[in-house]
Amino acid sequence: MCIRDSVQWVKLASGLPDIAVRDIAIQERENDLVIATFGRGFYIMDDYTPLRDVHAERMEDDEAILFPVRDALMYIQQGSRYGTGSALYQAKNPEFGATFTYYLKEVPKSMKSERLEKEKELFKEGQPIPQPTKEQLDAEKKEIAPYLVFSIKDKNGNTVRQLYKKASKGIQRTNWDLRFKNPSYLEMKNEKFDHLKDGGSGMLALPGTYQVEMSMVYNGEVKKLAGPVTFETKVLDNRTLPARDEAAFAAFYENVANLWRVMNDVQKYQEELETKTAYIRQALQQSHDATMEIKNKAAEINQELDDLAFLFNGTPAKASWEEVPPEQMPLSKRLSAILWASWQSTSEPTATQKMNYDILMEAIPPVIGQLTDIDNRLNELDEELDKLKAPYTPGRKPKF
Repeated sequence: MCIRDSVQWVKLASGLPDIAVRDIAIQERENDLVIATFGRGFYIMDDYTPLRDVHAERMEDDEAILFPVRDALMYIQQGSRYGTGSALYQAKNPEFGATFTYYLKEVPKSMKSERLEKEKELFKEGQPIPQPTKEQLDAEKKEIAPYLVFSIKDKNGNTVRQLYKKASKGIQRTNWDLRFKNPSYLEMKNEKFDHLKDGGSGMLALPGTYQVEMSMVYNGEVKKLAGPVTFETKVLDNRTLPARDEAAFAAFYENVANLWRVMNDVQKYQEELETKTAYIRQALQQSHDATMEIKNKAAEINQELDDLAFLFNGTPAKASWEEVPPEQMPLSKRLSAILWASWQSTSEPTATQKMNYDILMEAIPPVIGQLTDIDNRLNELDEELDKLKAPYTPGRKPKF
């Protein structure tokens, strides 16, 4: 399928095969382009309005374009089709949230592609092709490919989310799911850095005015390409119990997000100390001159960490939480109760959510203090291990 510019036809090829198009219709309310092909195929281009801003002169002169963003409708998605059977047909819908359509004229060439082009020219000319050095090959391997950063800011200019996307020339799209960044999420696949990981989704964004800017990161530098473009997020008017005070609603969940971050950090800190303690105890066990007094100190620390783990997680349930005998409510369950009640809700925080928040805000600071004390005591044990010339343990600097 092609669209006609003032002097030329431009092919639209993304996802559409080379086949005769027999019928075209425009859904005027959503500005969707709908086509039917000879092979009984049915294709929809969601919101074709950016094409109205596509002109040969502009695409030739501009390095990048961030097209106008239409209003993003906010609602709670129903994603389950459990129990509907195989007879239900469900077509793919447009992505939920704000869709950013952009154009990128060129993408910087990588060191490897530049080297291969030079080698190709030398080959044509019959010239000798130099052997790349190990340093060159290492630099090519470690080079981070150019990538785009979409920075979304609220009406006060605060960055609420950044989305990363591989840089590809031409007209492309990316989507924001109308959620702020997950404050606690950190994924390291195979413990390796990934420049395209954006942190994942967190709490729901509020309706209102936002801006998006597009930048490119390459060769250790960031370059602004386009924007800001302003757009609106509007609530679909189907809420049963909307929050009466959206400012207070936002403030509460901003505090919850910070609590979520700190609790995740505390649990990771505790797990690291548990691992360190286990190594120290094993190193002491394998050191013939280690006294029982030192071993008992490590055992006491291990018991304290076990008690803190119980404080966070409680007794593990074999099948169902209801089967666990009555005991103190785990801190992690209190946090989950706050998060799950808000994850797909635009209503005001409940009394239970507020109560759990207050309990956690009182309980977490003493835990941080206790873990800090444990860390200091483990460092003292590290010094004893150095004197004993014990095997390496995590976090201990090698010494003669």
